[in-house]
Amino acid sequence: MTLGEKLKEARKQASLSQEQLSEKLGVSRSAVAKWETDKGLPDVDNLKVLSKLLNVSVDYLLDDGELMDELVMREPYNLSEYGKGSKFLKKDRAVRDKFPDAKIHTLLGEKKTWSYQFFE
Repeated sequence: MTLGEKLKEARKQASLSQEQLSEKLGVSRSAVAKWETDKGLPDVDNLKVLSKLLNVSVDYLLDDGELMDELVMREPYNLSEYGKGSKFLKKDRAVRDKFPDAKIHTLLGEKKTWSYQFFE
């Protein structure tokens, strides 16, 4: 079941129209319609409010139904074994070591450009 299908079902279970839900969220009715037809995605803040208004978890809304091997995902690792660099780079290396074909996507935040200035 897609995010849109889950939203629509949960909205109906809560006895809310798209218009009523949009008013509670402070968004347009067309935004809710786009989310329900999978033509758009709510941002993180709206997901949090939706989960409370519709009495469902954010996990439920975002879960695409694919099973993950939780034993593998919870396997302990030692970051010091993954070379030099930032904690994030080391975590990426650990994931690639365990799952060589994995695609790593940034979920939150943005890439930052770092500049260093050295003085003699």
